[in-house]
Amino acid sequence: LPNSAIQRNDSGAFVYLVQPNHTVALKTITVGATEGNVSEVEGLEPGAVVAADGFNRLTDGAKVAIRPVASTAGSPQPRR
Repeated sequence: LPNSAIQRNDSGAFVYLVQPNHTVALKTITVGATEGNVSEVEGLEPGAVVAADGFNRLTDGAKVAIRPVASTAGSPQPRR
C-alpha cells in the first residue's frame, strides 16, 4: 500500500476504505515492513480500494469521487 494512503491518529494507523456506494469508512490497519514509498499492511482484503489523497476533506461516511490513474507499472489502477 502506498505510504501516502496510510493515515495515523491517537489509535494508530488507518486508511479510508472506499465502499461500493462511493463513501469512505475509516478502517484500522497494522503496518508491517516498509520499503521505499510502500508498506505491507494487515487488516485489508485483497483488492480493497482506499483513498489516496484529499484527506483534509474526508471523514467517516464522506462521499468520494473515484479517479483512475496509471500505476508506475503502466497498467491503470483506480485511485481514490
